[in-house]
Amino acid sequence: MTTEPDDQADPQLTREERATAVASVRHSTELEGGRSTDAARALQDQWIDGRIDVDELGRRTRALHELPTGKTAGDDADERVVEELVQAFLPDVLIDTAAATLNTPDLSTEGTSAMAQQLPTWIEIAKNTRDALNEARNGLSTARDWMNSDWPEGHGPADHEHRHEAARLISQAKALIDQAKHELERSTGR
Repeated sequence: MTTEPDDQADPQLTREERATAVASVRHSTELEGGRSTDAARALQDQWIDGRIDVDELGRRTRALHELPTGKTAGDDADERVVEELVQAFLPDVLIDTAAATLNTPDLSTEGTSAMAQQLPTWIEIAKNTRDALNEARNGLSTARDWMNSDWPEGHGPADHEHRHEAARLISQAKALIDQAKHELERSTGR
């Protein structure tokens, strides 16, 4: 459902509550070293502003990340997505799953094979992991560069020992990332 911006998209939540829920999810993701994509953030912002409801947020998020919806032709809503989003955004909200009609995928041998084909190979997993490690290592290099920046007289660190210790730890972290990348390469037989 798409609406004009207002608080009717999810009448049980105010705009402030939706904004708080999204901020919490974003913060949790950042604490784990990640960041939602700009496209995902744009969808979250539309939900915060009341331009889409939680059902539409779920559908668009699943489509954005090319995730299966579990929907069959003619379904108006994907309750499972809604339940997952509500649990992610508002973990304290209780959901009456007995009252919800959830669509489940066919778990026949044919369905299982189709699901297995959607799973990434180890090579893909290792590549994506290596890419993330490279990004983390680059972030540490940027942090080290900032620490080596010049500052105006009288505005430097109170204790250079702490600055040096932070630099040493950054170097250690980069070395550990390099070790992890090496082990990943070995796991792929390269």
